[in-house]
Amino acid sequence: MQLTGRTALVTGASRGIGRAIALSLAEEGADVAVNYLSKRDLAADVVDQIRKMGCKAMLAQADVADYPDTHRMAREVLKEFGHLDILINNAGINSSKGITVNCVAPGFTETEMVMAIPEKVRMKLLEQIPMKRFGRSAEVARACVYLCSTDGDYITGAELSINGGLFM
Repeated sequence: MQLTGRTALVTGASRGIGRAIALSLAEEGADVAVNYLSKRDLAADVVDQIRKMGCKAMLAQADVADYPDTHRMAREVLKEFGHLDILINNAGINSSKGITVNCVAPGFTETEMVMAIPEKVRMKLLEQIPMKRFGRSAEVARACVYLCSTDGDYITGAELSINGGLFM
């Protein structure tokens, strides 16, 4: 699953699942634009880690709910990388014409957001998950890498549920 020579923009990449996806894409050789809304220090840490892997990386600040702001960010990414091959829409919106579009639908995943749920509630959730654990950001990230690689070229219009069997 080589992504060398490919460029990616990952929205919401400063933490949680988006962070794991950005780092996994870079592990496979992709250059990555790390989008964030307000947590610049966290996004900068992701950029630094990607650069240490030998890939290009850039900060891409924008509010993806704001079309003009998103358009500005896209222009900056294109100026920096010259082209964009992969969009991981971890934070919002999507495309058409020759572009594979898939939905990765993570269930409860060990992130700051899930770990902030009161423990009593988390334990009740775990009882409902057949695998008896929360997902890991890295598991979601590897699924995204697969879909972005040439191995996933013919997959489009799919929803990949990563939820430990919660919704079987």
